[in-house]
Amino acid sequence: MRFFGKIWYHISYSGVHAGLTDDMRRKVIITNRMGFVAFLVIFKSIVLLYKAPTLLTISFITGLLYLSCSFWSSFRLYNIGRLIMIIVPPAFILYNGGLMTDGPANSSKFILLGIIVIPILLFQLSENIKMWLGIIWVILAFIFFDTITNIIPRHPEIINDTALDNPVVSTVNGIVSMIIIIVAFMNFILLNRKQETDLRSQLKRLQNKNSAQLQEQEKLENLLAQHEKQYETLEQMNNSLSSQALRAQMDPHFMFNALNSIQNFILSRDTVSAINYVSKFSKLMRQTMESSLRETVTIEEEIVLLKNYLDLEKLRFNNVFEYVFETDDQIDASYTEIPSMLLQPFIENAVLHGLRHKKSGGLLKIIFLYQFEHILCIVEDNGMGREKAAAVNASREGHKSHGSSVTANRLALLNAKSNTRTSVIYIDLYDEDKNARGTRVEITIPLEY
Repeated sequence: MRFFGKIWYHISYSGVHAGLTDDMRRKVIITNRMGFVAFLVIFKSIVLLYKAPTLLTISFITGLLYLSCSFWSSFRLYNIGRLIMIIVPPAFILYNGGLMTDGPANSSKFILLGIIVIPILLFQLSENIKMWLGIIWVILAFIFFDTITNIIPRHPEIINDTALDNPVVSTVNGIVSMIIIIVAFMNFILLNRKQETDLRSQLKRLQNKNSAQLQEQEKLENLLAQHEKQYETLEQMNNSLSSQALRAQMDPHFMFNALNSIQNFILSRDTVSAINYVSKFSKLMRQTMESSLRETVTIEEEIVLLKNYLDLEKLRFNNVFEYVFETDDQIDASYTEIPSMLLQPFIENAVLHGLRHKKSGGLLKIIFLYQFEHILCIVEDNGMGREKAAAVNASREGHKSHGSSVTANRLALLNAKSNTRTSVIYIDLYDEDKNARGTRVEITIPLEY
């Protein structure tokens, strides 16, 4: 019995999964069970049809169609299984009844009254149109049963009308029809009761979890308070990093040396040069303060600031280098924005660690290129290179550079704020003899800023 119970269970719940609604779940189970019961009924009839191979074959194919309902359900093609259970029974009864008799097959006709319950159970009230189409199909088959079975000639394998259409068969078919109706309704009632029991169990579980959920809510509120504190801490770190980055932009030694150079112009009575550089210095200070208050500036504004900065650096180092700015024609420098004060540390490194040690002929290139959704900024110098610069800095007592770490922290902060990726690549340049001839820095800036 356990073996048959397992078969019944697997057939009944074929294709049933957690994503189904309760209503559809019941319909799938009923479809599977009806298809299996109809297969058993057909199998019973096959025993009586051993004298009629043609009818036997038709009945066998029909039985397989009924049994395929659970197969279609397993692939979640539920409507195919239900369509089979609506269309096939009346069609089979009509055609089979016509083949068995010369006149109306009365024993088969009244089975249609029993199967009218099938569309009701398979579609119920939630799919009204499909349900009524199924009912109409069964009613039409019943109304036109005599007409259709009279048209279909009795098959030669059937000797006379009473061979398969007799009172005994009529009684058996009537009993089978009643059993089908009773079983169908009992399944429907049992499934509804099971569903009600499941709902009560779920409600009870939800009620039991209610107090636990309240405790979880308190924990979440505490976590929220902790997150708010963490957010405040992050904001403080943000402000601290921003101020560090701002301080790193203008090296105090640069400011002192720039003013000292201007003083020398004044002492040497070079009033024009002194006024010119005082103007550049004041503009640079004003631009630096304005940029520090803004998240982004246009490329045009950044270039003006950098030119003022580089003019003063040239003054500090006796014009040992020149600089060139190039902007891609595809970039509108007046409207395209980049993070403020982002490029100055890289340009400062190029001047202080690469170009200042040259006696003459130094060249600094700052190039802006358009690359789809990014701006590629290239800072290239023909200085001594990073290896020699590092050796020189190491030999200087008390030298401690914070520029690189502050720049890295600022890049990390920018990437965290905008969920974008600003990247920096350092490339050491060499001549044909493998001698260092400068450094190129490529800064890739997303256009989302």
